[in-house]
Amino acid sequence: MHRSPKKRRIAAARAAAENIIHQEEEAAAAAAAAAAAAEKSTAAATTTTTTSTADSIETDKLWEQHCQTMKLLRDNISALAEESASASSPSSSTATTTTTTSSLLALSTLKSLQRQLSLRISQTHASKAKEQRTQVEDASLALENLNYERNYLRGEIDTLKGWRANELEKMAWSELGGGAGAGAGAGAG
Repeated sequence: MHRSPKKRRIAAARAAAENIIHQEEEAAAAAAAAAAAAEKSTAAATTTTTTSTADSIETDKLWEQHCQTMKLLRDNISALAEESASASSPSSSTATTTTTTSSLLALSTLKSLQRQLSLRISQTHASKAKEQRTQVEDASLALENLNYERNYLRGEIDTLKGWRANELEKMAWSELGGGAGAGAGAGAG
């Protein structure tokens, strides 16, 4: 059973369209794989959340120490203010020296705790920024890959839209007995 050239071209176009659809399905599968990779990075972020929870606990401990030191310092300052308001006596001079020494120690501790808190917070923000940057870079790379694949498939579609099976048409015309001249005339019209 012989098909007309028009039916053959339609069949070839249908096959090309099926091929394009298949390629688009593969692209959709690649997009699904990229989404799965994004979910994996979310799982990795959960792991780092556990690590950041440990950092948060340490930061909370430092903050607690900071608050306690601030209370001690406030109490010492209040005691010094009360002592200076009362009459100066030799016994209060020793108490004042002790309170002053305790206050200086509290100030030194407070300064150290503030440094540690600042460093911990800086490190936490830096690690979070690095994680976010990595996620953005991964998503950007996945997007670039998908855009490249989309553009490639569009180029394939455009190429196949203009595709003609000249050799098949010549063979069809020769089978029908039209010869090469008839094929050229029919191909032009």
